Amino acid sequence: MTTGRRVVVGFFLVGIVLWSLVIASIVLVIIGLWKRSWKAIAWSGIALLPPMLLIFMGGEGIWFRLCILLPLVLLIAAFLMKQQKYKACRTGWKLIRFFYAFYWSFQIHSYTIVIQNAEEPRP
Repeated sequence: MTTGRRVVVGFFLVGIVLWSLVIASIVLVIIGLWKRSWKAIAWSGIALLPPMLLIFMGGEGIWFRLCILLPLVLLIAAFLMKQQKYKACRTGWKLIRFFYAFYWSFQIHSYTIVIQNAEEPRP
């Protein structure tokens, strides 16, 4: 009788530990992006690795296999942030300016298409 109870408690504790790691990883990635800390993002990837590794090893479908990419992406992002000589904020602003310029060039291009297709006003 006691072995069945121990198994249930064991599964319960494993669930608590794994969900705690997922929640800690989410909190660390938010802090890491907010403070631009590569260490927080690296620890987020490390904390997310055991739950995702268990899903990766236990799953049969492609979506279960792809879940291992998230901790790897976090670890690669932390490595790249560490390798940069300047803060991630500058890179973020460069990306924002790029997408802003792309957006406006698309808007101007769409307006020129509309103007070219417009008919001449009749007198």
